Amino acid sequence: MEATDADLFRALASEGPREARADPPWLRAAALGPTAWLGSYALLPLAKVYQPIWKYDARTLGKDLSAHLVFGAATGTAFAALTHRHTAGVR
Repeated sequence: MEATDADLFRALASEGPREARADPPWLRAAALGPTAWLGSYALLPLAKVYQPIWKYDARTLGKDLSAHLVFGAATGTAFAALTHRHTAGVR
């Protein structure tokens, strides 16, 4: 699933023409966790790794969503720090 999450983050974080990417970078980073969470519950049942989302109780889904929110925040923070270093010329 890491490759899928990386591809998802790349799509959310990609910079296109400024007029095409008017949303702030923090908003794209904040969207990563819930998007990865929902994608997991959409794709993994097809691979027979997870049960369908409706078979989980709210507490389990809440814990899993909170973990994905931390993942999204940490990934977004790391990306912002690395991007800042790269654009500042530090290597």
